[in-house]
Amino acid sequence: MIKKAEILNIHPNLLHWSLWLLLGIYREVGIMSKENTKGGFFHMNVKKNQGFSLVELMVVVAIIGIIATIAVPNFLKFQAKAKQSNAKTELSGIYTAEKAFFTEFATYHVNLPYIGYVPDGVPLDASNCPNTSSSWPTRYYDTGFSAGGSHATVSGLSSQPCGNSDANGVNYFGRSSNDAANGLTGATASSSAFTAAAAGSVSGSAADVWTIDQNKSLTNTTSGI
Repeated sequence: MIKKAEILNIHPNLLHWSLWLLLGIYREVGIMSKENTKGGFFHMNVKKNQGFSLVELMVVVAIIGIIATIAVPNFLKFQAKAKQSNAKTELSGIYTAEKAFFTEFATYHVNLPYIGYVPDGVPLDASNCPNTSSSWPTRYYDTGFSAGGSHATVSGLSSQPCGNSDANGVNYFGRSSNDAANGLTGATASSSAFTAAAAGSVSGSAADVWTIDQNKSLTNTTSGI
């Protein structure tokens, strides 16, 4: 389990001293009076009709701003890393399907439904093929193979029911049902090897690209974080 301090990447002393600074402000305006402490505990000494000065409010706002400045960028970074798990999961699924296909037919293939791989959540039509006419769930990456790979029918296996040419839902799965493949250059499959890719943007507009090959070598070739 990830601790909150790890997510925000905030040194514990920053929060510790920020809280003590706030307590110091409270003492100055009479919310907590050190003179009234007994037995090591602060006793409430509320002064009615007394507010905070502008300086005191500015100090509190400044402290909140400092904490937010540290916390927000780190939160966004961890959020982007969480999205990267989408690429890793899908590439792992393609690897498993390719290895199973190779074990039975002694070849790899670029046609993903043909080798038995469709990402979770992608709707299927009446032929059990990816339905590009309906909406797809939220996806952060284009995943699969680039255009130009061989779609030849494998000996001993029937023809390819979901198409035998480059298209969304065939050699790659886009971020939406009508998305063109982006960033998958060099990802292809042959009879003895394959390299599948996942390309997307998880933090701003920078491209984030991952690849996996027949040796299960998972690589973040271009970091978008």
